[in-house]
Amino acid sequence: MTLETNHLDYPTFLSWNPITNINYFEILAIGTQKGNLLLYSHGSNELSELEKRQIPTKIVGKHAGKIQCGGWHTRTNRLILGSQDCTLTISDANGETLNAIQLNGEPLGVRFCNDVLPSILERHAESSKEILQCTINIDGQEILVWNEEGKSTEINFDDSLGSIVFHEYVKSNLILLGFKMGSLKLISVSHENTQVNKWSFQAHPRCLYEMIYSHHVEKCITSGKNKNFITIGNIEGISNFNAFPM
Repeated sequence: MTLETNHLDYPTFLSWNPITNINYFEILAIGTQKGNLLLYSHGSNELSELEKRQIPTKIVGKHAGKIQCGGWHTRTNRLILGSQDCTLTISDANGETLNAIQLNGEPLGVRFCNDVLPSILERHAESSKEILQCTINIDGQEILVWNEEGKSTEINFDDSLGSIVFHEYVKSNLILLGFKMGSLKLISVSHENTQVNKWSFQAHPRCLYEMIYSHHVEKCITSGKNKNFITIGNIEGISNFNAFPM
């Protein structure tokens, strides 16, 4: 199966939406070098089988610069995108912009919190509206925690750790981070409390290349310059640790 895009506007980001609701279609979001967004629906009843596989919806000018990160919110099917133009957009499944956020630097990675936050749930117990929260890696130097209530918290780290390579929500207020100089951190953060370090761990002695976390098995795997893969289970207690040579 081939999906055609403009050869003068290269794809720089793509993500399938997670299907957790039978009322949602499978949608592939493609961000481009020029800041445009293409949405490819794999389940629209309005198109024939041939058309819906080959013709994406194109939203021109979603951002003024390259779209370089993003993701979907599991329960609301909203799409967040980060761009070189130092902005974030939150859109619905049709690509309509619901919110735009100006940042003080480039977003290099963004994550939705897909758990319902207890503090927000308590304040909106009588409302069916879900308040979204996300974290943004800005310039590899800080994490910005932002939610739709308009609250934000900046989290900064010691320069000796190097730039932020990766971050991911483990649970509602627990964030796992990987740093360029090889260390991992688990922090607890909320808008009501200051940052709390749960643990720090030097996974690689020289350099962290990549890190992936699986919510399904609750484990992460990292790779580093020492040519080892490292897997960590029971993230909250870091009780299961294994190293494998590459």
